[in-house]
Amino acid sequence: MKIKALLCLLLALPVAELSAQDKMLDLLKGEIKSQMTVLQKGEYPPYYMSYRVIDNHTRIVRSSMGATNNIEEDKQVIFIPQVRIGSPEFDNFREAQNGAPTSRFAGPPTVLLPADLSGGLDAIKEIMIEEVNSRYKFAVSSYERAKGKKNVQVENQDQSPDFTPVKPEKSFEPALKDDKRAFDTEKWQKRLNKYSG
Repeated sequence: MKIKALLCLLLALPVAELSAQDKMLDLLKGEIKSQMTVLQKGEYPPYYMSYRVIDNHTRIVRSSMGATNNIEEDKQVIFIPQVRIGSPEFDNFREAQNGAPTSRFAGPPTVLLPADLSGGLDAIKEIMIEEVNSRYKFAVSSYERAKGKKNVQVENQDQSPDFTPVKPEKSFEPALKDDKRAFDTEKWQKRLNKYSG
């Protein structure tokens, strides 16, 4: 009986320790399926969608003339959806390579998600849905522009396909343990003050 109780306890531990990363991954899987289903009903159904999330944690120590100027710490969770309509041979990326409006001064816009998932997943879902819908609208306008130009500019047009359908490469890296992320601020302050002094 003790063995069964211990086994049940050990099996329950991983469930109790669901990390924020696991919650985010589950959220992404659910939302991409949901959004793909919704957008399939539109005039131009997407043939491909992807979601990318970058969890970026930055620490900066600045020093000059032997003294620490400032110390900064920042955490950003960046959401980058991609929506492709048309076909792999000719799609909305023909006109806009990033799938989002850009300017010559900045790259494609990124969307910041709350760094802490404990505030509720509904707010994060709303942010994601809004951005995907925005990218879909941009995809439709880009695709229509590209189709219009296709009929006019035949000679100078690139004939290569816009998308190569291959088996997707999936990348998931577990979060670093606290001991691997440890940053001895005082040690680095001393070191930088020594080098800059």
